[in-house]
Amino acid sequence: MSGKKKSLFAATCVVTGNSIGSGVMAIPFFIQKAGIIGAVIAFAAAYIVSIILHMMIAEVLLTGKSENDILEAFRTYLFKGKLKPVLTTGFFIVLVIALVSNLAAYISGTAEILEGLVPLPDAVVKVLFYVVCAAIVLMGLRTVGLSEKITVGFMCVLLVPTIIVSVMHKNGTGMGVTGGIDAFAAGYSMIMFSLSAIFAIPQIIEILDNDTKKIRQSIYLGIGLNLLMSIAVAVCAIMTSKEVTKLAIMGWADAVGGAVRVFGSIFVVCAMMTSFWSIGFAACEMVRIRTKLPYFPCFCIATLPSLALTFFLNSEFTNYMKIAGGAIAMIISLMVIPTFVLCMRGKKTQILTAAGASVFSVAFVFAMHILMAVGSVIDF
Repeated sequence: MSGKKKSLFAATCVVTGNSIGSGVMAIPFFIQKAGIIGAVIAFAAAYIVSIILHMMIAEVLLTGKSENDILEAFRTYLFKGKLKPVLTTGFFIVLVIALVSNLAAYISGTAEILEGLVPLPDAVVKVLFYVVCAAIVLMGLRTVGLSEKITVGFMCVLLVPTIIVSVMHKNGTGMGVTGGIDAFAAGYSMIMFSLSAIFAIPQIIEILDNDTKKIRQSIYLGIGLNLLMSIAVAVCAIMTSKEVTKLAIMGWADAVGGAVRVFGSIFVVCAMMTSFWSIGFAACEMVRIRTKLPYFPCFCIATLPSLALTFFLNSEFTNYMKIAGGAIAMIISLMVIPTFVLCMRGKKTQILTAAGASVFSVAFVFAMHILMAVGSVIDF
């Protein structure tokens, strides 16, 4: 994109769109149990840790000259010795499967959410959602960026009437001041999953043409916008719902009425679309870089299996695949930390400040990802 306008807003929306998904509706259930103090700490900690981690990824990609490819960075700095080709190929296959599984989960999730809201068979909804989303991916990163801008902006606008209606129905059970450590860990883990935009970083580097200042700003703003929307959803669901359900829109809509069910459903479908675009493009690029094939066959390899999976596997299985995709994202996050240390040894950072790149910060991010892993297995 050299020589073309570098859109900070587009890059910001790509970060937000990649990270925000249906997981935003799972946050209120856990956060309510964590209490007000626990919730504030969880949101603040998740934002700080996410910012540092995503800037670490940007540093590695900018410094390592790895084709803006996370797997290539791992191959260069982590995978060593005779097993290097095996590890690279094996991890590539795992990543593609995880990304395709995520795409399948978005398709199935959209069909479930729209069931009863649109007069179309489940199979038709799946195909229409795939066609709309895949067409954007097929047209490339510039179209993905434009679509993310429009849709993320629409999601922000959509939240306004939803918040107003919710404020008028403040009859929820609320939340206590404090909660258990297990609730805090589970809530923190869910927020971290919802703020994860790992695969958006190579995309914003290309959109912003290696402009380090704008890359830093887009990470702050993109994850920050996701955080604000997540907080808004959590506050509205908790202050209105007589019972905060695991999928917040259910209890929220029961308390407030049909308008919130419609607005909330559209919001989540938009979130799934933006995630599909960013994840789908990331999968295409990963296949292209590894196979050296033209873009169209890479697009087919990366996206078509996701639609097929939704017809051959039940929704419960696609939910498990979504969990697996989250687990892969967590593993990648943990792998990023040693990769960052090895890549930046003796080099000056371009994105992170000295404090952000310090031993203390690196150790803190690693420890908080371990907490995220622990919290992800806690259920109520």
